[in-house]
Amino acid sequence: MTNHTISPAGDDIEIRQRKRWPWIVAAAGVVIVAVGGVVFAKYSNQDKPFGTTLEVATWSTDIAAENLLSYIAENVAPEHGITIKPVQIDNIIEINRAVDAGNVAGNFFEHQPFLNDAIAANGFQLTLAAPAFTWDQAT
Repeated sequence: MTNHTISPAGDDIEIRQRKRWPWIVAAAGVVIVAVGGVVFAKYSNQDKPFGTTLEVATWSTDIAAENLLSYIAENVAPEHGITIKPVQIDNIIEINRAVDAGNVAGNFFEHQPFLNDAIAANGFQLTLAAPAFTWDQAT
């Protein structure tokens, strides 16, 4: 819509009203993308069956846990029809995040109090599968 008026000096002044539909379409697009992202996040992190091949995360600097997991992978898991693939992750919070997201089947690096703290701080839906003891802390 365009209106014309004449100023006291006699100059034409053109006043234009901006069209609103591009802004409405852009806002609707943002809403659709946001809703799509929420739906994708919800359904992509659902529990997934791992089958008989299990990726198990260890902390990349925990050599004792890595060695024990390798022993289990070679000597115990095959008797039960399971293949264990160790996955090293450098950040201990990211290990729990990978388990919580279903990217790995589990982890093999932390004691129960540390797990409890990680759950409380990050809202992870994790539980202890089985207690294990390693004497891997040295000075």
